Amino acid sequence: MLDNHSKITAVLHIIMGAFLLLTLIFFTLFFGGMAALAHAEVPFIGWLAGLGAFIAGLFALYGVGQIAAAISYLNGSAIGRTFLIIFSVISLFNFPIGTAAGGYSLWALLRK
Repeated sequence: MLDNHSKITAVLHIIMGAFLLLTLIFFTLFFGGMAALAHAEVPFIGWLAGLGAFIAGLFALYGVGQIAAAISYLNGSAIGRTFLIIFSVISLFNFPIGTAAGGYSLWALLRK
């Protein structure tokens, strides 16, 4: 059975993952729309768009993985806890909100 701090940690990671995905969708639509309006004939624009799509894909994979790990942890999975610890360590570098959320999550997940 999960205590309140563990549940808060899981919900916090679901919120952070969802916010990441929403932000990613916004920026993808914004910059995709700007590129469509620009009609630029720059030689490396295809390569640059491919790189942007690759980076956006990595961020999407990270956000979906974070949400999946949090839901798995809420369902009592030990592997979900392990992945949440990994996501918490990574989020420590996202100053200031991620640092606070990562620190709290690490405290809640590692105190047992």
